[in-house]
Amino acid sequence: MKGKIMKNLKYYICAILALCILAGCATTKFDVITKPGADLTKCDNILVCSNIPDAVFRADLESRFVDNFSKNGKKATEGTNAKSEEGFDYIMDIKLLTSSIKLDHKKIGPKFPISMKLEIGKSHEVTEKATMSFDITVTDMLDKEIIFRGTVTSETEESTEAGCVDAIFSDVASKTVKKYFVK
Repeated sequence: MKGKIMKNLKYYICAILALCILAGCATTKFDVITKPGADLTKCDNILVCSNIPDAVFRADLESRFVDNFSKNGKKATEGTNAKSEEGFDYIMDIKLLTSSIKLDHKKIGPKFPISMKLEIGKSHEVTEKATMSFDITVTDMLDKEIIFRGTVTSETEESTEAGCVDAIFSDVASKTVKKYFVK
């Protein structure tokens, strides 16, 4: 009996460690077209705008991009803070194409309450599984031409809907800026 409890405890600890490692991670895929000859790493003085209807989520997504541009030495401004498009060299327009969040029930093994006494039976964990797709364009305001257009799709699994949105916004912003706009 003691050997079975230790085996279950090891399984439980490994499952928790795996969840901790995976927590906050999102998988992001890109399908991008750039204007031939355009050097996206030279983009600076960027206005970042989004079409997300919820003002809080819109400001959050825009600020994630602005923060990532700033960390990489680029000047960027959130569309929610700009009075007009005048004075910017580039405009990044982020449109939310699709968004889905569903509950996912997972069997996770033995359940240990805070007292750490083994309960008989198995437990289920409920997580949120989210997928969001964005259409991102960057327009060179001098030439009035789109120099970057991409569909970015990201998915994650978190314990809350807010955790899903946070992970996706963070991943999309950091990976887009690093992959295309930084040397």
